[in-house]
Amino acid sequence: MRRLLLMACLLAVPAITQTSSKQLTAAAKQLQRDYSQTTGLYSTAGWWNSANSITTLADLSLTLHTRRYLPVFKNTLAQAPKKFPGFLNEFYDDEGWWALAWIRVYDLTKDEK
Repeated sequence: MRRLLLMACLLAVPAITQTSSKQLTAAAKQLQRDYSQTTGLYSTAGWWNSANSITTLADLSLTLHTRRYLPVFKNTLAQAPKKFPGFLNEFYDDEGWWALAWIRVYDLTKDEK
């Protein structure tokens, strides 16, 4: 539930002001508290919710014009497939969430990896 509230806060700000920028950064910091460097996933989230968290982090990065979280994306791309190679499992919707996450990261980085 906490994760959903944080993601909602990150996505709900239509126009960025200095104050809302600080609030978004604080929400992202809170979201990252659950990030596992070892797995590349969010420890309190399931497989597909980790994809949504990555999408949210990419949206935040685009909104705030920051590249602060590029190491998170790189790490997740390297570590998370150890759970499901190629980000593929038996659920098409899970695969879809990961596809959306990596499309959004591409929007930020323009890196085809």
